[in-house]
Amino acid sequence: SGSIAAPAAAAPVTVTQPQPSTVDHGRLGSNSAAAAAAAAPTDRLGYLRLSSFSSNAADGMHRAIAELERSGVSGYILDLRDNPGGLVKSGIDIARLLLDGHPTLFAITGRDGEPLQEVTLGSDSDPTGPTGSQALTHRPLVVLVNKGSASASEILSGALHDNNRAVIVGDSHTYGKGRIQSVYELNDGSALFVTVAQYITPAGTQIDKKGIFPDSSCSVSPSGGGASDDPFK
Repeated sequence: SGSIAAPAAAAPVTVTQPQPSTVDHGRLGSNSAAAAAAAAPTDRLGYLRLSSFSSNAADGMHRAIAELERSGVSGYILDLRDNPGGLVKSGIDIARLLLDGHPTLFAITGRDGEPLQEVTLGSDSDPTGPTGSQALTHRPLVVLVNKGSASASEILSGALHDNNRAVIVGDSHTYGKGRIQSVYELNDGSALFVTVAQYITPAGTQIDKKGIFPDSSCSVSPSGGGASDDPFK
């Protein structure tokens, strides 16, 4: 064992929810990330729940993954359900924790689909730095999404999926928010938002108004609580 395989497309995924006594919580420095190690039927899986892409989310994820690696997990679940997004740079920083080398994370196209920029880790287009990445873990990864996963959640999900790093699981496609807008203030105090570009996944999937479709279906809903809640209840 020790691997997470994508179930057949027609078969829904059953998520085992262990008793609270089997959950060991990691030490976290960011309230936007929660981590736990759960005793699954055959393996221990590391659970990472990210509620937003804040400026310190990547640091919290780094500490959580490092702790779960020390605990001996065999795979990971990254929960992005109901994550509305946030800083795209934060998503790039988190991708660095999970991808090796110089993978393409996303592309930016104009309103009419003309290519404008391709963001690849370690390239001149990478706002996080000129060096490639070295993943903290190479263990199997599942990303949970739902219709509340938007913006940076969709960019990260698409990057992990299209680079063959993760299987996407969810009860529906994601929200579909992948536009870049310019804001113009008007004399009456109102504002005009003009879409000037949009994000595209490495494989060419348009995020805006379409979203990311899961590889497999799952009907388990988030707990609805804060990041400190037991994610397996």
